[in-house]
Amino acid sequence: MIQGRPEPARLLDRAEAALVRYCLERPGAVPRADEATLRHAFTLARLEADRQGSPAEPEEYVGALLGAALALFGPKPGEEPANPEPELVAAAARRLWPLCLAARGPLSRRAGISPAALDREARQRKLALALGGGGGSGYVYLGCLELLEEWRLSPALIAGTSLGAILGLFRARRERHEGTEVDRVLGELTYRQMFRIAAAPSRYAVPAPLRLQLRSALGRHFGILPRLDELALPLVVVASGVRRGMLPRPLEAYERLFDPRGLFPPTPRALRRKAVDLVGALAELVTQPNRLAALHLGIEPGTLEMDCLDAVGFSSSLPGVIHYDVWRDDPAAHAFLERLLGPRELGWLADGGLVENCPMRAAFLGLRARLGCQNGFVLALDGFSPKLSTPAWLPLERLAHENVRRVMAFGSLYLQFDRTLSPLELVPRMAQARRAVALGRARLAPELPFLARMLEPLPPLEESRPEGAGPPA
Repeated sequence: MIQGRPEPARLLDRAEAALVRYCLERPGAVPRADEATLRHAFTLARLEADRQGSPAEPEEYVGALLGAALALFGPKPGEEPANPEPELVAAAARRLWPLCLAARGPLSRRAGISPAALDREARQRKLALALGGGGGSGYVYLGCLELLEEWRLSPALIAGTSLGAILGLFRARRERHEGTEVDRVLGELTYRQMFRIAAAPSRYAVPAPLRLQLRSALGRHFGILPRLDELALPLVVVASGVRRGMLPRPLEAYERLFDPRGLFPPTPRALRRKAVDLVGALAELVTQPNRLAALHLGIEPGTLEMDCLDAVGFSSSLPGVIHYDVWRDDPAAHAFLERLLGPRELGWLADGGLVENCPMRAAFLGLRARLGCQNGFVLALDGFSPKLSTPAWLPLERLAHENVRRVMAFGSLYLQFDRTLSPLELVPRMAQARRAVALGRARLAPELPFLARMLEPLPPLEESRPEGAGPPA
């Protein structure tokens, strides 16, 4: 198993992606019937491999397809692009078409669904977005959302961490992306509306000097504030839970850890000094086993009724930097949080980036739990990946990337962004926001033909018979 997912499933997923890229790079070299047959074959085997887990020996059909996938599009020395002869691809399609037809019945019985339902599942992948955290670096996702909308590639589900959760909430409120609404909100939003530097009691979150006022800053744009189960699109929000009694420092130490008043004047030296202190404090949290628990709000039992702003607020509550908490007089919210923390033996909530900064696993599991979809495509966007262009943040980026690496097997396409806004640009001016949109569009644009092809419905297997294929086995 690779980081929580069966290795055969991951290899078959990579093989299908390599096949699609191969066909895009060589227009006409592979007939569409051959491509459809091979994608059906890889998908049926992948669904079965995910269902099986990691047995000592894969089921016969999975083993046969895994062999074919690795022979054609498997990892090569140095990871050079797969480059089989088109004749070999055609021969594999002819051989696998009858095998797929014969295997569909047994596979559907093991999955507990009808052959027709299995065929429908295999023919259409559903898009899930995993939007990573990282403060202002995440505003590049707005350009990606714009491009996906222009290509009519609508997500079936969104998973978000920290700022990715906040932007994901904006997207999940409507069936279609409303870029003008985001522009209007950013145009009216000010830093003073979003943050206050003030002491505040810590009831449920690890404290910090910068108080996040999501409810007053964004609530007026939302109208009636929704719960997670009332959104137009399913949203999964990742938060961290600190186990009771395992907070490594006294609470008051986090209240002054990254006080922005200590950054004036905001010199590179001052920023590096603060960043080093912050990395040390966060490393204490993430490096000790069992200190943190990953919470997938919107998947875990009893979390669908959570207030959306509370969910994304706690996901953005970075210890020592940003503090979100429920300060309002709301008995229902307090009762909910007691039910969330108590049975799990958690003392505090914190930023989801401590456990899953780019929530690929949350998106993968969310498709299954919320939509019953086994055949998903997880597009992971990571604006806080390690990059030399932001040297002051590099240690923190590397720390976050450690937990990203652990969930990489759940992503279908993982995109890092070499150019973003600064993580400190939490409330960007319009010129900065437009720059972030342009950077996001430029990064995603080369992948759009691949994405569109991967998400295009396949024809029924019976209709994609390769030329020269034999009868069903």
